[in-house]
Amino acid sequence: MIANDKTAVESGGSITASAVPCPNVEAPMRITSPNVAASADASALNTSKVLEGIGRSGPPTLVAVPMSWEHAPRHFLNSMTRLDMWRQCQVVYYDGGTIYEMRNQAVDDARRLGVEGILFIDADMSFHRDSLARLVEHSLPIVSGLCRARRKPYNIAAKKIIKDPLEGEDMLVDVEPDEYTRGLYNVDLVGAAFLYIRMDVFDQIKKPYFMRREIENPADGEVDRVGEDYYFCYKARAAGIPIAIDLDLHIGHITTTIVTTGDDNKNIRLELE
Repeated sequence: MIANDKTAVESGGSITASAVPCPNVEAPMRITSPNVAASADASALNTSKVLEGIGRSGPPTLVAVPMSWEHAPRHFLNSMTRLDMWRQCQVVYYDGGTIYEMRNQAVDDARRLGVEGILFIDADMSFHRDSLARLVEHSLPIVSGLCRARRKPYNIAAKKIIKDPLEGEDMLVDVEPDEYTRGLYNVDLVGAAFLYIRMDVFDQIKKPYFMRREIENPADGEVDRVGEDYYFCYKARAAGIPIAIDLDLHIGHITTTIVTTGDDNKNIRLELE
């Protein structure tokens, strides 16, 4: 286990966790993770941040960052150092194991820490400094920012489930609200790239919370893979737990460009790194 000299989160298996408590407004925060080699300047992880004049408080929250790559993009590191958090937040970087193992470990750690919610942030995202606060303020069990796939056609990372009118089977359809739709938007499945989950959700579903599964598509007999985030959403949906995305909270997906949503909520904007 690797941790800084302030806080250690015990993790099982091959997963290592680097944990940092979020400070109060009088103390600077250092985000550190010895397991991460930044693709830009590695010192960006050690940037001090003083929370001044945020004027917000919030529930105890674990900010969980699964590290799925050897390098973290500069835009992600900059977003993390700017992210507004309150006194009872804690940032934990997870390294090693599969993505679903890291997510499950984060839930177990959140239970031991006694927090009220967990925010998953993938290490290839960019976001505004008030993004956490905006999700928490919705007071919803499961809510995500507006994230898009990083490859064309850059679809929103969420799905609706409808019945095929001919076959009667469930089918997934893309989520693409028109430019006049704003605010919260209900979906059936959503990615976990920037996802806030209240801890009481995990009291209503059974372990494993996250898992990858291969299922046969009844329409064509092909085997489809269900990602760990959609797997979680299927469980939440079966338990009657609503899932929403905030269409006004635009989260960037980093590739060689950043894939994000235009100000009209419709056009795609690609920002060069």
